[in-house]
Amino acid sequence: MPEYYHGRNAEIVALMDELRNMPEKGLLDELQALDVSIYIYKRNHAAITEFISWLQNEPSNQDLWHMTTKQKSRDCHYELARLLQNHVASVKSLVDHTRRMTERLYADGRFSDYQPKVDEVFKEDPLVQFVQCLRNFLLHGGAARLVFQTSVDPKTEFAANNFGLPIEHLRENKGWFKNPRAKEYLASVATDAVNIPMLINEYDLKVGEFYGWFSRRQQEIHADEIARYAAKNREFFLLQIEDQLDRWFFNPNPVENPAPSDRGLFLLLFDVSEFEQLEQMPAGSPQRTDLAVGFLKARFEIPSDLEDKVRRACADPNFFRFDLFKPKTMEEWMMENPGEDEAE
Repeated sequence: MPEYYHGRNAEIVALMDELRNMPEKGLLDELQALDVSIYIYKRNHAAITEFISWLQNEPSNQDLWHMTTKQKSRDCHYELARLLQNHVASVKSLVDHTRRMTERLYADGRFSDYQPKVDEVFKEDPLVQFVQCLRNFLLHGGAARLVFQTSVDPKTEFAANNFGLPIEHLRENKGWFKNPRAKEYLASVATDAVNIPMLINEYDLKVGEFYGWFSRRQQEIHADEIARYAAKNREFFLLQIEDQLDRWFFNPNPVENPAPSDRGLFLLLFDVSEFEQLEQMPAGSPQRTDLAVGFLKARFEIPSDLEDKVRRACADPNFFRFDLFKPKTMEEWMMENPGEDEAE
């Protein structure tokens, strides 16, 4: 009678369900949702910063102010207005997201230093209040009116381009007077336009300071919950890895038992860039094995007997013969599926 490896499927499935239903997972999902809002803000900030840099530093834009480049100037104006509106919208969305999250998670007073920090960094700062009010101004007042300004260095004849929001247009909106700090900032501008590059860069420094602090405090407040989920996650992945290795050792015949390879063994654990680094080294080589173990240890503390199993499997070139998890290129897929793309 043939022997079979029954494995630990039931235990692995039970751990998957336990992970899925842990309250700590809901918390981590909530924290990750804020990361998405921060990412959106950062990408919008990077987009407008890069566009301004291109306008200011690209030699071909030296003619931006000529009467003969009227269409080009208009196109640049429209694009800058679009990027500015996206930027200030993401500013307000991020602020609102943080406030709602704090109300949901910390009604018990665990984050008592949140509001004092908000007041210090945001509420009492004229520039921050101006930027946040700018979102409402653009939302209700239409696209931004911009002024393009240039100054020419008499020695180099290089034109320095700058961009601003005209003060007179901003002051037409009486909404500023409902926010004394925004009104204070508006009154402090000594020129005829608010300098857009300076405005968004100074605001970004304050955002970076606050959200760095906010993230550190959340890590402190939720340290126990994060540790519990991490421990259970480690238990799941190590059990799954060991189960695949034991299955291979029970029947190391790549025809009857297709090997998982390092892609399958560390699926959902390593990033694609790490798999690509591994695949640059020969299958079964000590260098590939050492790198795989190093990637694994960077995530978890692993038992020595499991490390030995990983090394034994990765030292066998047969372990890599059938890689079920390696994605196919479009060309490979089309060769295996001739006529799939033809209309019937």
